[in-house]
Amino acid sequence: MTQDLSSHQGAGNVPGAGNGATAARGGARQPAGVVVGIAPWNAPVFLGIRAVVAPLAYGNTVVLKASEQCPRTHAAIVDALTGAGVPAGAINLVTNEPEDAAEVAEELIAHPAVRRISFTGSTRVGRIIAQTAARHLRRVLLELGGKAPLVVLADADLERAVAAASFGSFMHQGQICMSTERHRGVINGS
Repeated sequence: MTQDLSSHQGAGNVPGAGNGATAARGGARQPAGVVVGIAPWNAPVFLGIRAVVAPLAYGNTVVLKASEQCPRTHAAIVDALTGAGVPAGAINLVTNEPEDAAEVAEELIAHPAVRRISFTGSTRVGRIIAQTAARHLRRVLLELGGKAPLVVLADADLERAVAAASFGSFMHQGQICMSTERHRGVINGS
């Protein structure tokens, strides 16, 4: 959610490396501007925080579009961050009725101040978000309907692997995109 300025600074010769060795400079990071985070209902605290913390940490302003099913939870995230010292106006909350969700998302994405969009949710809605963002030439980060696999290698600690599989499958009642949903038996790595 930042702009890498290394292309403006360029890569250069590494002093003292000899033989024309080059290395890309890390570049300076510059805030992108306004980032819209669209968070889902099914893990509202974790995914709501994830939608706003990284953009804020990089100096962006964030607009969190709350899920229609848990707006108070997403409002609590904004209140907690504001109470912790995030400057006024750096984080903002937009709520809406379910029947207005598409229109509100369209308006947020189309707003001229918006530079980036982050969406976590279904593939169907993600496709709409991506198409809308493309029409407005906005960069978008999508995390869509994950089907997280779990692979256990032959040399793994099987007790720990079983515990990880159980936790991954049933955390949040298995209703989040990060739930382990595809299990495979022990795989011989050779």
